[in-house]
Amino acid sequence: MPLKLKNKIILGAVALAVGVGGYFGITSRNEYLRTEFEKRSQPIVGTVLAESYQNTLIPNPEFNGFVSYSNETVKLESKYTLKIKTKDGRILGVSINDSRGTRSDGAVKKESLDALIDVGLRISFPSGNWKSDSWIGDHRVVRNPTETNFTPDTQMGTKRVDRITILNKK
Repeated sequence: MPLKLKNKIILGAVALAVGVGGYFGITSRNEYLRTEFEKRSQPIVGTVLAESYQNTLIPNPEFNGFVSYSNETVKLESKYTLKIKTKDGRILGVSINDSRGTRSDGAVKKESLDALIDVGLRISFPSGNWKSDSWIGDHRVVRNPTETNFTPDTQMGTKRVDRITILNKK
């Protein structure tokens, strides 16, 4: 039984409404992500007041499937922290993490930053924990759970080494 013209028009109008509604829903979500990304990309600029670097030995159990061997080994883990005074007078403690990835795709160790940083240098890093990958005509915003989203109330947090920029070099 074929559809009557009236039913075809109603079905077409419903399909059009669903399509337009879906488009505007996606567009408003993309616009929200763009504005949030811009807000969280605002740089925090500050002067390094102190830096601390510490090597510690931590247990590193060897696993055979789900069971740990009885002879635990230790590994050397480094911790690198900067005390920063921002332009607006806030004092921040920023723990620096290695960047993700492998050396072949540009991973950076925090020891590299330690070699470049001295007390009195000005540095900058994005306040947020999002990064944007640009696809053809589209923005994909990715949240990085290992970084802190610094707000005006944040006093301490974590940033990856590749997100730190030295503003005045020696």
